Amino acid sequence: MKKVSIIIPVYNSEKFVEQCVRSAIHQTYPNLQVIVIDDGSTDRSLEICRRLEKADSRIQILCQKNRGVSSARNRGIDHAEGEYLFFLDSDDAIHPLFIEEAVRQAETHHTELVLYHCLKQDAWQLEEQLKKSSVKDQRPVWQIVENDQLKLWFHTKEMLSLLRVGGMLERDCVGSLRFHEDLTYGEDTLFMYHIISGPIRMSYSKQGWYYYRTYSESISHSLKAMENRNYFTYAKVIRDREYEKGNRLFALAWERIYLRYIKKTFVKMKEVDNKKRCRELKKQAGIEIRHPLFKQTPFERKLLFILCFYTPVLYKALDKLRFSIMTRGSRYER
Repeated sequence: MKKVSIIIPVYNSEKFVEQCVRSAIHQTYPNLQVIVIDDGSTDRSLEICRRLEKADSRIQILCQKNRGVSSARNRGIDHAEGEYLFFLDSDDAIHPLFIEEAVRQAETHHTELVLYHCLKQDAWQLEEQLKKSSVKDQRPVWQIVENDQLKLWFHTKEMLSLLRVGGMLERDCVGSLRFHEDLTYGEDTLFMYHIISGPIRMSYSKQGWYYYRTYSESISHSLKAMENRNYFTYAKVIRDREYEKGNRLFALAWERIYLRYIKKTFVKMKEVDNKKRCRELKKQAGIEIRHPLFKQTPFERKLLFILCFYTPVLYKALDKLRFSIMTRGSRYER
């Protein structure tokens, strides 16, 4: 029976970390190594994890000064003993059959990546979901995707499913690849981009067995992320690499995302009156307008992008009109 190393980075997660770790050790698949990396927590997170460690020898705790989630995940990879790796965030949880079914898929269909749909829930919903999750639940229906089809999924069709690392990966597939420690946002997307860039085979299920917690603190977290100059660097990196490779369809998909992030961040920074960040973003927008891919962007998107930075009053009026038309159209369709 092959071992699975579950890697859980922890930073000030005292409200949720016990629920998270228990969802890992209560898996029906027994051959686990649960690596908890405490990234310099200042609350009771480490104390809670120590208590859990005493009750289950499969839990191993590593401690480090606060260096970010990427550094913690990388430490977990270096310490992992398993043939498979699974990354679990400390405020999330998983179904008790998650690992058993993932290993079954990997072994039966020789897939290096096994990915479930991500079920987004608030604290109460997640608590209820874990209570009703049972080993008697219906087994997932799987779809096998590989190589060029998988790349198409990542860049266009199923982008939202593949931008995270909530799947089980074969250790050999990861190899020497590590998370980019200078990025504070999108590091998991860039990691997955490198994974799917090679020859790889994936099992995918729409069964929502990865429970992703949503909570009100995410609003202030998003604002803090937007203030960081590396907030959407990952989108530019992927856009540029696909453009260099001549993959116009994929490059344009990431150009659209990159433009949206620049514009969205600029609007938010204007709202909070962050003048320095606004100047940075306006300079960034000026560079982007001269990029060859910008010329291939649909006229409406180009117009709104330019107006946002150079004629904000007109931009707000047109954006409001566009939203009104879209809303009216959706009412008619119903």
